[in-house]
Amino acid sequence: MSQWGVGPRTLYHGRRDGGALLIHLWDSDILLGVSATPIFDLEQDLPKPRSRPWSVWRNYALLGSVGLLFSYWGPPPSHNELAYLLPALYLGLVIHELGHAVTGKLAGLDVGGLCIGGFMLIRSGGRWMFRFSLRWLLNLGGFVVPLPASHEFPQSRLAWSVAGGPIASFLLTAVCWLAVHRSGDGAGDWSRTLLWASMVFIVASVTPYSVQGMMSDGLVLWQLWRKPEFARRLMNFLALRAAEMKGIRPRDWDGKLMHETLDTTEREAFYTLVQIYAWYWRVDEGNEIGALEYLEKFLASAGYGRSKALKRSACQVAAAASASTRNNPAQARVWMERARKFGRPTAVESTEGIEARVAMIEGRYEGALAHWTAMRVHLNRRHGDSGIIRYLRDRIETGETECRAAINRKSSTAAGARK
Repeated sequence: MSQWGVGPRTLYHGRRDGGALLIHLWDSDILLGVSATPIFDLEQDLPKPRSRPWSVWRNYALLGSVGLLFSYWGPPPSHNELAYLLPALYLGLVIHELGHAVTGKLAGLDVGGLCIGGFMLIRSGGRWMFRFSLRWLLNLGGFVVPLPASHEFPQSRLAWSVAGGPIASFLLTAVCWLAVHRSGDGAGDWSRTLLWASMVFIVASVTPYSVQGMMSDGLVLWQLWRKPEFARRLMNFLALRAAEMKGIRPRDWDGKLMHETLDTTEREAFYTLVQIYAWYWRVDEGNEIGALEYLEKFLASAGYGRSKALKRSACQVAAAASASTRNNPAQARVWMERARKFGRPTAVESTEGIEARVAMIEGRYEGALAHWTAMRVHLNRRHGDSGIIRYLRDRIETGETECRAAINRKSSTAAGARK
């Protein structure tokens, strides 16, 4: 395998379109003096996280205000009320998320996923996958994934789906308040605790803010009302995500819709997901070099965020691209090492595909075949049949075919030498 250096890194001349790759890097690094993908090519580190947005602190202040009201309105909480607090919060969360799901179905939206605390049901092609997230459990978070039939789905119906959660929390608050009011000072501990829990969800949901790629109901409703361009981009993204979750491969996504979705700005919470979708789209079309533009944006956006899981995922994607697009195992290993700094992989993550591609570049085809097999087992056990998973299964099949062909050639050569 021939190799030569460009700037601070060494690139391997691979079997597939290697010449075009070297010409591309010659143009960008030598003539222009800078790489078009400096983060991916290890010339720059991942960006540092941005400061916490002021809207999040405002939300914390509002939640603190609810706590003060809890302290000064009525008698101090009893021991039973404190014991009921966590179950009440989870019941309030269930009612809130079911409000989203029910109003969404009434508005004509399919449900692609439901998360209540750390317990998730996610649609993947024709299957439903159960997952558990300790982070979501500790943060007491939840979400519903709406799946519109197309990007032309009426925005007013989407707004009703978004408003369904706060409406459900408001109705729960009203019922609990009536129960407390009718029972007077001897109100049941459970009713009073559930009243405050539902008030917490009202405040948390209607306050406009976004954090780690998640937008509050209030922020979505405000932008749907005040920003028509945002509404258009959001509908495009939701339609694209619906196609992926229903099992449509990236190369078969609507090209016009994909280009319109790429108008998403960095300020919008779903920008990061748009970039990784665009990377899979270009790679599945066979344009791996063109896909690096979106990988670079994905890495930058992940770096600006605070989610270690997202940073780890971005590093793993960069490692995969280093091996498959650059044919550079050294660069892939650097990205793998960076991924490990952001925590241990979860049960749904796997690096077997990266290890398989690195082994193939280095001529270790037996080991690569074992990694491809392990990757296939992992996808069958931990993932369903979404569009991206279908693409990955095709890559596994291609890799296994190449490995078997290389092993057979090696065996034939060895047999001929013995003769």
